[in-house]
Parts: sequence; C-alpha cells; structure tokens
Amino acid sequence: ERLRSGDASAATTLAWVLDATIRMVHPVMPHLTEELSVQLWGARDDDYLVATADWPEGVLGDAGVSGHFADAEETYSRLQALVTRLRNLRQAVDMKPAATLAASLDGDSWRETTGLMRVLANVDVDAGAADIAGLGDGIALPIEGATLTLYGLDGAVLKPKLEANLKSARSDAKRAEGKLSNAKFTSRAPAELVEEERAKAAKFSREAEQLEAV
Repeated sequence: ERLRSGDASAATTLAWVLDATIRMVHPVMPHLTEELSVQLWGARDDDYLVATADWPEGVLGDAGVSGHFADAEETYSRLQALVTRLRNLRQAVDMKPAATLAASLDGDSWRETTGLMRVLANVDVDAGAADIAGLGDGIALPIEGATLTLYGLDGAVLKPKLEANLKSARSDAKRAEGKLSNAKFTSRAPAELVEEERAKAAKFSREAEQLEAV
C-alpha cells in the first residue's frame, strides 16, 4: 500500500533489501542473481558484477552479530575472492564455462566450500586419480591456509596473464602504501578512508605474494 501511494522511503527500503538479498544469495544462485541485478537496476557502464560487489553494509558483521553468522560473512568474502581468481584463470586460457576443471586441495581450511567452488567456478576439488591422469603435474595456486592444484591448464598461455595480474597487484599495493606513508593524508582524511586504504594495501600485497608463489 505504501509503495502504491508513492512513498519514497518505502521504495528506498525495498530497493536496499533487494540489493542486499541479491548479493547474499549470489554464491548459491550466481547466474540468476546477475540477471536479476540487470533487470532491476539496468546494465551498468562500470562492468559491475554481483560476484565482485562488496558485502552489504549493515548486514551481519556490521550489525554486531557474532558467532556462526559473523564467520559466514568472513567465509563469503574469502570464497568470493577465490571464485573471482578461478574464473579469471579459466578465462585466461579460454576454458568454456561448461568444462569442469579438475583440482586437488592440500589443507582443510577450504573443505567446507568445495561444493560451492564446483557450483560457482566449475572446479572439481574432489577429482579422482582417473580424472587427473594425463593432465600433467598441475599448477599450484596458493590460497589462504592451503594450496589448490589445478590440472589441465596450459601454463604457456596462463603465464602472461599471471604476470599481468602480479604487475597490477604490485602497482595497486604501492599506490595504497604511498597514501598511507603520506602524513597529510593519514592525519586529515576521515578515519574510515584511512582504514580502507590499509585494507587495500593488505589485500593487494597478499594477492601479489600469492601470485609470486604460483
């Protein structure tokens, strides 16, 4: 009724709820949520994707929730970053989305997300010896607390892409660290902006270390 009467605050609240819901549901319904985003908000010129969107502000951790739900937010962020990396690697070697990428996982910290890796990136972490046989030694991809080895990728094709990603990560880390080393910036900028740059510096430095180890 409030929407029908043209209540702007009701429309704004509904838009926020829809946007937050789409982002949170994305890990289990990736294609549907990307399509819903376009249908609701229209195509964007900045290559926006739900897959790379930030976790909705004011949800879970921001609301002071702890325990299982706070852990879920952290797990979502880690998985989101990993899925993006895996999709980029697949794209770099022109691997079709329908093709399953065989892999093995050394470490237990990602075991609970292997099913989502299969759904979101079509990476089969539980591939058996028969699936891996004949695919070579594989490419070891260091991830937080574990190593994900990918089989069947063309290293000669993948290397230039990894080198470009490494150069970009180093450049972004250097840019963020440069801001943080500027006393005028850290003393005058809002605290949340300074903290954002610290997070960026840590993120890009970590990405560079991971890429160097491949």
